[in-house]
Amino acid sequence: MISAFLFLISRSFVNRTKARFRRLKKPKYLIGAIFGLIYLWSYLFQFLFMGSRRGAASVFKTDDSILPLIGMGILFVMVVSAWIFPHARAALVFSEAEIAFLFPHR
Repeated sequence: MISAFLFLISRSFVNRTKARFRRLKKPKYLIGAIFGLIYLWSYLFQFLFMGSRRGAASVFKTDDSILPLIGMGILFVMVVSAWIFPHARAALVFSEAEIAFLFPHR
């Protein structure tokens, strides 16, 4: 029983890994993987290989108090642009039965 479980777990891992590598042929997944590797290199591996050198502070030479403000500004622009320029399709599509169940009239 344990051997069948281990076989299932190992095959699932191998197949999931193969599917993720095949997905890298699409540009949006490739760009995401590149940014993910850059993130891992800048925050994890530099601590291991460079000693006590700070990862984020060595990359960005700005004051630490300005970085949250920049992030907040970018997030604000994204939310406001999504609110002003909505998409043509709805984010959630409900059937008639779901509408009747979730949004009952009094």
